Amino acid sequence: MRSRAWLASAVLALLLVPALPAAPVPGPPLGGAPLGIRLEALPLADVAQPVEAMLPRPAGSLVHTTFLYGPHVVPQGWDLDRYALALPFETGFVTKLAFRLQDAATGEVPTNLQVHIHHALWFGAATGTLSPPFIFGTGEERTQIDLASRAAAAPHGPLYGIPFMQDQAQVLVLMLHNKQTVPRVVTILLDVEFVYGTAPQVADARRCRDPLRALPVDDIDGCVAGRDVHGVRGGLWGDIFDVPRQPQGDGVFTYPLDGIYNRYGPADYGLPVPTYYGFFTPRLLNASFLVPEDATLVFAQGHLHPNGMATIVANLGPDGSGCDADLDGDGLPGTTLFRSDKLDRNPAAWPYSEDFQMGVTKPGFRAPLRAGDRLAQFGLYANREVATYQAMTFAAIQMDPAQAPGPRGPGCARSDFAPRVVDAPGMDATATVPNRAWDGPELALCDVPGSPACNAPVPPPAPGLDSPPAVAIAQFAYAPGDANLAGALGLPPVVHAGRGLTFVNVDTAAVVRHTVTSCAWPCNGAYTANYPRPDGVFDSDRLGNLDVLDGGSIPPDPHDDPLWGTPADLPPGFYSYFCRLHPTMRGAFEVVP
Repeated sequence: MRSRAWLASAVLALLLVPALPAAPVPGPPLGGAPLGIRLEALPLADVAQPVEAMLPRPAGSLVHTTFLYGPHVVPQGWDLDRYALALPFETGFVTKLAFRLQDAATGEVPTNLQVHIHHALWFGAATGTLSPPFIFGTGEERTQIDLASRAAAAPHGPLYGIPFMQDQAQVLVLMLHNKQTVPRVVTILLDVEFVYGTAPQVADARRCRDPLRALPVDDIDGCVAGRDVHGVRGGLWGDIFDVPRQPQGDGVFTYPLDGIYNRYGPADYGLPVPTYYGFFTPRLLNASFLVPEDATLVFAQGHLHPNGMATIVANLGPDGSGCDADLDGDGLPGTTLFRSDKLDRNPAAWPYSEDFQMGVTKPGFRAPLRAGDRLAQFGLYANREVATYQAMTFAAIQMDPAQAPGPRGPGCARSDFAPRVVDAPGMDATATVPNRAWDGPELALCDVPGSPACNAPVPPPAPGLDSPPAVAIAQFAYAPGDANLAGALGLPPVVHAGRGLTFVNVDTAAVVRHTVTSCAWPCNGAYTANYPRPDGVFDSDRLGNLDVLDGGSIPPDPHDDPLWGTPADLPPGFYSYFCRLHPTMRGAFEVVP
């Protein structure tokens, strides 16, 4: 019955937009009804190819190489998950890696306001378990991992690397988010530093050149023959939630202590919620991580969305130990291990900016972990001025089981949990540092010193259509109510108090999701790295969400329905809104008595 309702509203809404210019339908041909979806319209798997072949080399050889994914055709507006398979590694260790995105034709790097990697999660194949091992992950902040610098901080210690076996099965889950109304063809580049050989082979090697093989002098970039190499194990956990705006609050929302808000209503999952090693667990999203074995934590990073402030991870000790008390006096349970701060390129834009990176642990950071320890995660978001929908807090860690700490003493002595900096004793080990140099042009901002105002003053607009049956979200426009449209379609429609305004995402037929998210009137400025911002009055969620890995379903269930209505209790006045996925889209309506 519900699906018939939204389809009828869509037909009525389409009657209002006959003058919209035609736009090419993104992706493969679509069949069926006007709003039908064919599975071949969804993203396919891709196979990674090395820019240059990884030739067999002697153990201990260190090389820099690049893997290329794509080219990917990212249709206009798409932000769906896709997969890349089978990175052709030899046996050895990855000691550095970084993702890059570039235009397939020009080689130019698009900005986060155009198209970006929303997330990239790299896993190995599962072996006798439901949890494939986590290798590495990043998002729009483009975090890089550098285990070589961690080893350099302790020159007499081991090298660290992510271990690989030749032809090891792997999968990369990634989302490319095209915010533009034109298709983009892009490639993803993965730069890696790689050490050949197993740990025993590297340790036993005495040279990196085989005299029986005729290799050019520049065949390798370094030699670590004879070094002790430790393979690290990865872990990833986190959650997705809404951050309500609270103008009268303290300005900081702390997940999960302030509750977990989502489309199913507020929930308090308690603290902690144990999970297990890996990512695909019985409960994918969790506030805490159960350490699988004794190990030393050598690298850690956090992940937030643009309105985030910090991801903090604390060790609560084993369940029932009592070590979840605030042992270090920072106001959070347990002993804080690290605080991954969101670092804005222009600090004046903090905390809301898409031009940011996340802090990572210092090169000399080390923290003792023991089997059964619970690592709790706290995500901090600013929420006095802005709401955040589908907010994330994730933590990714790399652990060295070969450097197991000694037995823990009785009780909950902070010294048994606290991190340290091996090359700078006494330094605050919980503070993080930038993970990469800033590159590319600084993104445009508004309402910060030296930048224009976000909003342009406008007189109250003339009334638009009275009580339209629906607003169609079609071809990246809201009709009626989009100021970029001509005539009555460009004026805010009139809604009478006590009634809602219905929206239907017609672009679902092109596998494009949209939102209807309120922003402070008039919300008419250019899209910048810190604007527009949700003001917390209403949000539709992603209408027509077909991405099953991102909470969607085929066909859409009620929470992914292309149909949505504004709250019926909005007081009289003008309301403006935008699409969180395509922020250049803007619309407005007026509520009258």
